[in-house]
Amino acid sequence: MARGSDAAIRPGTALLSVPVVHRGVTVGEIRVEPPGGGLAPVQRRLLADLADGAGLVLRNARLAFELERRLAVISEQAAAISASRRRIAAAQAHERQALERNLHDGAQPHLVAIRMSLGLAEHRISSGAAADQAAPLAAILEGIAARIDGASASLSEIAQGLYPPKLMEEGLCAALQAHVTAMPGETSLEFGDGTEHARFGVDVEAAVCFACLEAMQNARKHAPDAQIRLALARDAGGLRFTVVDTGPGIDPETARGFGLQGMDDRVAAVGGTLEFRSLPGEGTTVSGWVPAEPINEGAAPSRAA
Repeated sequence: MARGSDAAIRPGTALLSVPVVHRGVTVGEIRVEPPGGGLAPVQRRLLADLADGAGLVLRNARLAFELERRLAVISEQAAAISASRRRIAAAQAHERQALERNLHDGAQPHLVAIRMSLGLAEHRISSGAAADQAAPLAAILEGIAARIDGASASLSEIAQGLYPPKLMEEGLCAALQAHVTAMPGETSLEFGDGTEHARFGVDVEAAVCFACLEAMQNARKHAPDAQIRLALARDAGGLRFTVVDTGPGIDPETARGFGLQGMDDRVAAVGGTLEFRSLPGEGTTVSGWVPAEPINEGAAPSRAA
């Protein structure tokens, strides 16, 4: 432990200062106002010894303060994560309810009608329908086939809403390209180096894909005639996405209805961040970053990843 010394006491002002050093690092100082005759040698040595012993104390105090500050930051982050998880759980419950409604109002009526039509056909066959009933029976069976096609289309539409097949089979860029191509209005897509054919973890691809789709859909909804540009690029060991529109903009204070919380929760769930920038008359930018490294190119990530 380094010691304060006589040479470290600097008279010349009203106060004398002795640096407090711990393991070669100055962690503070002791200041005293000496009497009119100055300090005697024994007092100087006592002051130096005091500075010597105070080094560890001040170092520990500084460490305790830093630990308290970091604990406060961790507690704040834990609270934010807990709140985010609660919102995600609530959103999942809402999505399950929406799925139940879609199945009830979409596919279920088709299946009920199919069951009734099959019952009618079975009754006519079992009752020994005459040859002149062949045409009505054929019409019933044609109706059943049409109902089956309708139920299949309904279920396919619901399934695509849950997780786009192209996202799973061909990856993030292919899914975004398909959406941009089908989207009305002027919409462009830009891929940075190393992204167009890269595959990432399924959780990362899903989070980025749904955040981008939500941002583009909101932009088209609030600015139907605006130009929309989506950009995807590698950045600082992660993946950055940016959705920019040339619409009228929106007041950030009223932007919660823009679907930002859901996007933020999705991105935060994979360790990323989301930023929203908009001013009335200046368009809107939604950008996000998630930590991500490409996996083997061309290898579809497992849903269990």
